[in-house]
Amino acid sequence: MIHEKFKKKGLCVGPMGFPQKEESARILEEKIKRAEKDGLSYKRNFVTRAPLELEEGERADISIINTIDVDRDREVVVANGADLSQFQKNPVVTFGHKYDIPPVGRAMWVKFEPTRATAKHIKAKTEYAPEGLYELADTTWGLVKAGFLVGKSVGFMPEEVGPPTQKEVDQSEGKWANADRIIRKWSLFEYAVATVPANGHALVEAVAKGELNLPEVMVKSMGLLLPSSDDTIITDLWAWDDPEPQTPKYSKSLKAIEQSIIKQFGF
Repeated sequence: MIHEKFKKKGLCVGPMGFPQKEESARILEEKIKRAEKDGLSYKRNFVTRAPLELEEGERADISIINTIDVDRDREVVVANGADLSQFQKNPVVTFGHKYDIPPVGRAMWVKFEPTRATAKHIKAKTEYAPEGLYELADTTWGLVKAGFLVGKSVGFMPEEVGPPTQKEVDQSEGKWANADRIIRKWSLFEYAVATVPANGHALVEAVAKGELNLPEVMVKSMGLLLPSSDDTIITDLWAWDDPEPQTPKYSKSLKAIEQSIIKQFGF
């Protein structure tokens, strides 16, 4: 279900299940119809990179959210082929693509580097909700700072896809030779703080020692099995391609959080 906060911002449930303005939802729906004719579908791309910068005074990080490397699906999502127009209309950042709970932050900006034409990657500045406003945002920011959560995941719709050409292989200095598909044009619709921890064992140990108190939704999202009564440390991280664990149902107790976020964080 869509969180009440999004409804109050005039957003609807888009065709992929995430909140969007109605105009954007209709555009995505049309893109999906066109893509299905070509055998394409909505995708998520996970990038594991430590933040380039941490701006503690602003509770923000600057991270790479897309690269031109061959990914685990043997695909390349070309950075300069991104259309950011729909994302910029609603630049909220969620925890693990979960929309039935409030977002943990928002994107302040998204940039191509070094330039759009020659982009090697796309980076974004993520600002997390103010301290004390929302427990999940506080914990997420703490884990990012501590180096436990080092990735971002973009949700996008491919629009122009094909096998690598010899010219592309040559321009990539052979790095794309083993790619099955090059996604040359795509529309960014959302991105999230990655839910797969960089070091699951270290994270569970920190929880076991009482150094961290993780919200239930975060524990379930990351697939962490916390220590049992015999103090056994276990991690069971779900693979990125596996179905996500179910999120707890929306709690009415979140309404106060919702109101504070709308008022103080300016979504």
